[in-house]
Amino acid sequence: MAKHVVLFIIFIVCYNFSNSQDNKFSPEYRVILNSDSGKDLLDQCSRSTPERVKEFWNPNESDIAILELNFKKVLTIKAVGCCIKGLALQSLEETAFQYLGILIKNKKYIYINAFSFGSESSLTEFYKKWKTQPIKVCDGGSSYWGVLFDLEKLEFSQLSFNGIV
Repeated sequence: MAKHVVLFIIFIVCYNFSNSQDNKFSPEYRVILNSDSGKDLLDQCSRSTPERVKEFWNPNESDIAILELNFKKVLTIKAVGCCIKGLALQSLEETAFQYLGILIKNKKYIYINAFSFGSESSLTEFYKKWKTQPIKVCDGGSSYWGVLFDLEKLEFSQLSFNGIV
């Protein structure tokens, strides 16, 4: 009996590890924005962002590691909001990510502001201050999006794309 319990525990650990590896994505281009940028980042002109945000906090690398172990889960959800409702992300490649800690009803989340850049030269040419200042673009469609990550539930929600001209 004890042997079966041990085998079951080993199976569960291996299953959870393989699932976390399936969902893992570690972007080459990512930055944790300072919480002072919070209000500015959430003031997007052509997409919805989380409401009732009272405070901002600074995620650490451990928080980001948890997010990135689950990152590919974002590919399974559909957009909400006004502009491109029902659309899903196709890829996380050639995208830069800005992370920001937000508090909603005293619960910690990480908001991700994401934008496509095509090549490293266009990233450095067109988005010179992306590592310190929020990227905000009016319109732009599916090249610009945001999503909320729940650190407790390890789930994404509120995917929203920018509008289209």
